Amino acid sequence: MSWAAWLTVVVVCALGAATPGPSLAVVVAHALGGSRRRGVACAWAHALGVGTYALATLAGLAALLRAHPRLLTAITALGALYLAWLGVGLLRTSAARASLAPTGETAAIGPVRDGLTMALLNPKITLFFAAVFSQFVGPEPGWLKGAMLCLTAMAVDGLYYSLVAGVLTSGPGLGWLHRQGQRLDRLMGLVLLGVAAWAALRLAAGPV
Repeated sequence: MSWAAWLTVVVVCALGAATPGPSLAVVVAHALGGSRRRGVACAWAHALGVGTYALATLAGLAALLRAHPRLLTAITALGALYLAWLGVGLLRTSAARASLAPTGETAAIGPVRDGLTMALLNPKITLFFAAVFSQFVGPEPGWLKGAMLCLTAMAVDGLYYSLVAGVLTSGPGLGWLHRQGQRLDRLMGLVLLGVAAWAALRLAAGPV
């Protein structure tokens, strides 16, 4: 793979990561409701899910979706249910504060679980890799090119969302953000429920 082709992949992955959506909302919720460490953990777990899709693309994701179109519908439905579950949890302000800022083992599992699950159940990511990322794969990519593509997708995604978590948990506005924690939880909960409702309406209107 040439440097020009690799830089194109970097730019495309960066644009895909920077597009606002439920993944961003989940990382923001963990960063603001917990800490920078929790936001970064969620970011890299999300990147692992993105890497999984990159690997699936190498294995023929686009062909699989064409052969089984209901697979994307199932991913969308599961994603909507998971978003609704997260949104309801955030709207229960006191319970959400406890679940997003616990101690011990749960503190490590929560953001990792949500980041990975959100990546795997986000139909936008599925379509991105099937329709856009697959254009860079080629008919028979070698193992070196495949490894570069997977690692690039993971690195760009993880670094972008880590940057988001870092920006939100530093600077002069940090104190204000923590004081507004309950309101922000409710806002993020409503955002997630709104995305879940939009996904449900799309499913009701017909195949995704």
